[in-house]
Amino acid sequence: MLHINSIFSELLKLLPRHQFEKAVCAHGGDRYTKRFTAWNQFTTLLYAQISQKESLREIKTGLAVHGERLYHLGLKSVHRSTLADANNRRDSGIFGALFYAILERCRDHTSKHHLRRFRVYKAWGNDRLVSEPVRLGAV
Repeated sequence: MLHINSIFSELLKLLPRHQFEKAVCAHGGDRYTKRFTAWNQFTTLLYAQISQKESLREIKTGLAVHGERLYHLGLKSVHRSTLADANNRRDSGIFGALFYAILERCRDHTSKHHLRRFRVYKAWGNDRLVSEPVRLGAV
């Protein structure tokens, strides 16, 4: 049987998984978890962001529709309470570390003038990315 990867799985392949796992270990993100790992949470939240889901119920329903395909992403069915608990308990620094790893990768692969408008400010112990408005042309 021919297997074709989905666009979502191809997008996940572009992310630096090893750096994500290092951040999970550094922040203790998978401590006291049995099934719903930090990567599962990230995959679920990325799906919610891409498909513009606004509530836990919408996320659960949307993933349930694709139930047979979740296996290929390493997911099982996601319950609202599990996702809510993970969002409350897991440190958001894990996802921040992934963001900065992706930003560094982008800086390495593009010329300096493309990303010069993005600056990382360190204030009050938090890293913040501030961007100035960029005119993309007539839309």
